[in-house]
Amino acid sequence: MLKRIFLYAIIFCFAATAANAQKKELHKPDYEEASLFYIAANACLASYDDKVGNIFYSFLQNEGWQAELFTQEGKYADVNMFLVKTQDENTGKTTYILAFRGTASKKDRDIDLRMQRVPFSGGDPYEIAKNARKTNVDEQKPKVHEGFLQYTLAAFELSLHEGNVLADSRRLYDVIKQNPNTELVVTGHSLGGATAVLYAASLIEMGVPSERIKVVSFGAPAVGNKAFADYYQDKINIFRIYSAYDPIPGSLQTFHSYVQIGLPVQVKSDPQVSSIQHKMENYADIVGKMYYDQKKLAIASGQISKEPDFHDSGAGKLTAVAITNAKKPYPTENYSYAKEILLDVYKSSFHGYVILDVPEHAELHQIERLAKGKGADYLVVAQVDIARVKNTADWIMQLHLAAFDLKEGSLISGGSYSQTVKRDGSFFQAAAYNTFMAVEDLASAKTDMTIPLVYSLH
Repeated sequence: MLKRIFLYAIIFCFAATAANAQKKELHKPDYEEASLFYIAANACLASYDDKVGNIFYSFLQNEGWQAELFTQEGKYADVNMFLVKTQDENTGKTTYILAFRGTASKKDRDIDLRMQRVPFSGGDPYEIAKNARKTNVDEQKPKVHEGFLQYTLAAFELSLHEGNVLADSRRLYDVIKQNPNTELVVTGHSLGGATAVLYAASLIEMGVPSERIKVVSFGAPAVGNKAFADYYQDKINIFRIYSAYDPIPGSLQTFHSYVQIGLPVQVKSDPQVSSIQHKMENYADIVGKMYYDQKKLAIASGQISKEPDFHDSGAGKLTAVAITNAKKPYPTENYSYAKEILLDVYKSSFHGYVILDVPEHAELHQIERLAKGKGADYLVVAQVDIARVKNTADWIMQLHLAAFDLKEGSLISGGSYSQTVKRDGSFFQAAAYNTFMAVEDLASAKTDMTIPLVYSLH
């Protein structure tokens, strides 16, 4: 499922024209763009190498994609990047997603504070570094944030391990530069978003055609002066995603005369919850919901076809899936998104499935009768429960699951999975994490309903 989303987004991604950085109107994303943002946001989460990052890594593993987290300590910066590789079977074209982590350590914070502007030019990383040391260069020449450039140059120095299956080289930029049949999506959050812009600009300086590069940044500050923005505004394809209530994207513009670059995509966020505005989890929730909203519109307009509610690969038995809402006193719109996440994960996890259209308040025996009528061998009943934690601003996202062998009339597996969604947390990722945990437990039941899993969240 996720691979289909990604490939569709990539088709759009590299057909797009360059964005004009000086456009003041806010861009309204369509389905293809929302698909790209959803993929990029999850890659950014994975770059943090924590629990929610592990969810996206699990998506990739379950789809048979190649992905790896790379880290390397440096004098000025410790590089943390998540690299994904996929290949179009028809054209042989290879696409990479490169996600840079945002500020997460003291060394990262030191980078953010090196706000002096330095010259930016050069045909390779060594020349770029050499030119950055020049003094007495006026503001009529492209100049960029010293700390952001140091992080970018450290990324170019990052050496992939020998024998890696992702790049067939220890230097990713060599692969991108030398192989015309490659494309690159560079993404990042905060410091990582700034790095993504400078990484793309550096590749263009090194001779990589701009049409083979796309940038998606989340909550990123500006990286350079007006001369830099004027020079690169039509050379780099950038989607600059930001919340109006996130102070970071405008900080260097307001106090240090930096200029933003890229097509602005302003997203809606709750202004009363100031603590989450700059969180990557917040951006991931917003663009995830954006993706599912745009997907519904695309289906309704006939742009894309609705995915079938029945599939049988012939490699295993048929599983009927029923998803219901617990309807607690605090219903939220998030139930519909949780259901979409469940369906996406289930459709990529079962050999064969049929999605049941379950009447509201249906009893278990009615659901079983529906499943048997569809010829199913197994039945999975999943109930989504979203409830407010008393006297707090937190929510509990729960998934109650029971799996039955319809032929034997027995319970195979059952349990409840719970994640607390705090103000700085992510409902979207909590829903996905619960779902993956449940699928992993179903796989451990050693039935032939699930495709063999290659990930572990336990």
